[in-house]
Amino acid sequence: MRIVYPWLCDLVRVPGSPESIAHEISLRGFEVAAIEPGDYPVIDLEITANRPDCMNHVGIAREASAIWGLPLQMPDMTMAPPSGAEELEVRIEAPDLCPRYCAQVFEITVGPSPQWLADRLLAAGVRPIS
Repeated sequence: MRIVYPWLCDLVRVPGSPESIAHEISLRGFEVAAIEPGDYPVIDLEITANRPDCMNHVGIAREASAIWGLPLQMPDMTMAPPSGAEELEVRIEAPDLCPRYCAQVFEITVGPSPQWLADRLLAAGVRPIS
């Protein structure tokens, strides 16, 4: 799992450099495969099969929060209020098989990712497409 250090710092105000953070995390049972320096330093962790909760930045941030006793600062997940999008009709044709179905329309604009996001995704080993 490639943990981008600035993203980890956005979630938990971890004290120290990527090297010291990796050392402390390794003392808690996570194997550090590599530490990659750069504009967006990366801590590459080997996550065992019994810890799927740590296979993402938020999971490792929860661990860091527990290690240092610091608050976890989750990203804003609120959704924009519905706009004037046209109504979407949902009809359940087999209520015995599907008693409830929900739908929502999102208006999006396809375009290039913001540079800060593209840089972090590249550091995490993900290709930013749009």
